[in-house]
Amino acid sequence: RYLQQSGPHYNFSHFDLAHNLKRMALMYGSAEFYKILYRGALDYVLTPIGVTLLLVGLILKQERLAQRLFYYWFAAALVCLLLLPEQFGRHSYYHIHYLPVAAVFMARGFWGVVDRCKADAWGAKPCLLAFALGGSFVILCARYAIPFYTIPHQKSRVIQSSEIVKRVVSKNALIISSVDSPASLLYYADRRGWPVDFSDKGEKAFLMLESLRKQGAQYLV
Repeated sequence: RYLQQSGPHYNFSHFDLAHNLKRMALMYGSAEFYKILYRGALDYVLTPIGVTLLLVGLILKQERLAQRLFYYWFAAALVCLLLLPEQFGRHSYYHIHYLPVAAVFMARGFWGVVDRCKADAWGAKPCLLAFALGGSFVILCARYAIPFYTIPHQKSRVIQSSEIVKRVVSKNALIISSVDSPASLLYYADRRGWPVDFSDKGEKAFLMLESLRKQGAQYLV
């Protein structure tokens, strides 16, 4: 409610419960949604090796009661994913919610494999075979991961504009961002301000600019 009052020109519908419930029902029934989640987790965030180690870390026997905390944390991160399906589906950076606790289980899985190899608890040949299969899996999935690590052509202007803002605009100045992904420009330029989508033209746009100028805006990007 505060965000909607402070920025009436921006779309904060994803903070609305009724809107989220409708989107949840829509996205849970979409095969494309699960495909996006799969690619986001496998290629963009954890990588195939990371997913493998995560699963190993999850199934290893708990050595201390306190380790249950990480299972609760991981479960909470999954609940967050279920409550905000639209955000996870549209923005890859939402996967950061489960990345820290996933890293704990990945590390646990890695060292669990190392310790068992040293003790020859599983035998050397099965371990080597598992890593060979995992390496082949990585190679097969690599071509799908490439787009996640490149800047799309249509988004390159955001990066270019943010570099110009860094050079021209002082650190403490407030700006109005109106390029593609206006919130992203504020992030990459490391500046405070308002992300604005000027869907309304003419007098409405002028009145909006004037209102933000009175609130301290000094630059329009």
